[in-house]
Amino acid sequence: MSNKRDPATRTSHVGRKHRQSRLVNVPPFRGSTVLLDDTAHMRSPRGNPREDYRYGLKSPTHSALMDLLCDLSGAEECQLHPSGLAALWNPLVACMKPGGLIVASDSIYEPARRAIEDVVAKFSGHAIFHAQSSPPTLDELPMEPSIVYCESPGSLTFEIQDLAGWVKLAQESNAISMIDNTWATPLGLDALGLGFDIDIQALTKYPSGHSDVLMGATLASGDVAQRLNRHHHVSGMFASPDDVFLVSRGLRTMPHRLAIQDKHGLMVASWLETHEKVAEVYHPGLSSHPQHELYKKYFASGSGLFSFVLAGADFDDACRFTDRLEFFGIGYSWGGFESLCLPVDPGAIARREHQDYPEAILRLHIGLESVDDLMDDLARSLDAHQPDNQTKRS
Repeated sequence: MSNKRDPATRTSHVGRKHRQSRLVNVPPFRGSTVLLDDTAHMRSPRGNPREDYRYGLKSPTHSALMDLLCDLSGAEECQLHPSGLAALWNPLVACMKPGGLIVASDSIYEPARRAIEDVVAKFSGHAIFHAQSSPPTLDELPMEPSIVYCESPGSLTFEIQDLAGWVKLAQESNAISMIDNTWATPLGLDALGLGFDIDIQALTKYPSGHSDVLMGATLASGDVAQRLNRHHHVSGMFASPDDVFLVSRGLRTMPHRLAIQDKHGLMVASWLETHEKVAEVYHPGLSSHPQHELYKKYFASGSGLFSFVLAGADFDDACRFTDRLEFFGIGYSWGGFESLCLPVDPGAIARREHQDYPEAILRLHIGLESVDDLMDDLARSLDAHQPDNQTKRS
């Protein structure tokens, strides 16, 4: 199907044409042993790996999801991983060079930072975490990087990166560029179209949409895709057909869910920005965001995840604020239909170069509840908050 079609049409139809049944959804095909027709089949060259199944590592269930993700992301190949973190880890190991350098944006997901540090230690390499939206120049680096890695918006604090600059750095140094594109999904950010070599997505979040499965994906084309395919095969990190089925089913409705959550997220963020007991709101869709122009330049849409700062408060105040809420659950993952509020532990951002973060940051995930009910819930908790005269810094 042409990728000029609306994403809602593509998510409804791509990946559903299969020979095994006439069911609307491709069912979970479970199995480890695949019986071949005869020894001639056994000895024949392998065909398309998405159609020529000879072992239980892939199935029509996997192919359906891979076809749809490739269509949405503009990729030739897709690798499915048993978690979002596995989808981060595999390309790092596949593309790292002995003694090499990884340059990453500073505000990345903390487990991704730990994964990068672990990889460079194993390869006797180095890592630089850069705190500015624009990447360092080659002249500012001790050597040409092997990998250029970024996440935009940044985890928890939602800084926007100058994505063209990160791609340029990778191209000038013949490095592999990769981006964590979980927040906006390929519907909001065309990462491969911008020039990134690898688009990393935590399918646990919006693609699944129901908070009941862990999975990740890497999307790429050309030689980089073949490198990822080889490493993915030898790593043994494969996703189960039941998990793949759940993500495929959720992905069919993602354009509609995400459009509502993006819209309502911005509504809540705009309302919070005007509240006297809110010191600051970290949402790149707001004109007050310091990188709002970069956001408009690169993103077609956003999502329902952002943070705000409780005025005159510390971490304990943020926890009390959260405990007073009725419709917001407390949980680390996000991207499902339910709203969430998470007080940001100062330790989660303590290792960043920028150290002037407020102490009472709360991350909100806006779900599919009535936006009026959500704002009423937040208003009641804000009314009960008694701020000090000055917002406290960690």
